[in-house]
Amino acid sequence: MPKPKETTATKRTKAEADNSAPKKRKTAKETQSETKLIKLFESYKEDDSDKIGPSGIEALCKDLDIKIEDSVVLVLAWHLDAKEQGYFSREEFLTGFKNMGIDSIDQLKKKLPLFRSELENLPTYKQIHRYSFNFYKEPNQKSLSLDTASILLELLMGNRPHTLNFVKFLGEQQSYKVINQDQWMIYVEFSSTVKKDFSNYDKSGAWPVILDEFVEWSQKEEA
Repeated sequence: MPKPKETTATKRTKAEADNSAPKKRKTAKETQSETKLIKLFESYKEDDSDKIGPSGIEALCKDLDIKIEDSVVLVLAWHLDAKEQGYFSREEFLTGFKNMGIDSIDQLKKKLPLFRSELENLPTYKQIHRYSFNFYKEPNQKSLSLDTASILLELLMGNRPHTLNFVKFLGEQQSYKVINQDQWMIYVEFSSTVKKDFSNYDKSGAWPVILDEFVEWSQKEEA
């Protein structure tokens, strides 16, 4: 038997029924945690805006016993999905901390080892690396300046193969003024797979020209 066609009135009745259904009430623990989070945000936010600014982030780092230049600050920004350098909006802070199950500085401190381990986990690190490109590039630009790229590479990948030499190469070469997103992302693959002596580097592969030139430069440096 054919199913009766659902009319507009029927749909409206269903929608009204859904809207009238009792919503799940927050538990006392959830309400208490949310209140603590709001107070935590308020303790760091700027007086004249609804954001935590550079001075607030500096104070947060001091309370966490880390330097503001520490790479975990960027990992925190990634977890909060922060959109603007040096700032955490109220929504970013409250939503991000809630998703991480954090409502205090002590709880955030306990997360720092996890943040550091995420920088060593390649699949997770690739997400952070991609995020860092969009987070640090100038508005309306499609590339990172060499200065910014070099600082980020040392901060995030300074302990990985080739990185310090690659940064040195970027500072000496004259052909490139910026790093685009494809170059930025494929460098992670290069650093993760190419041996220190470049013995497994295939110049005829799909590597960008900038990496071909870096390998040639490195081999001349070592000769």
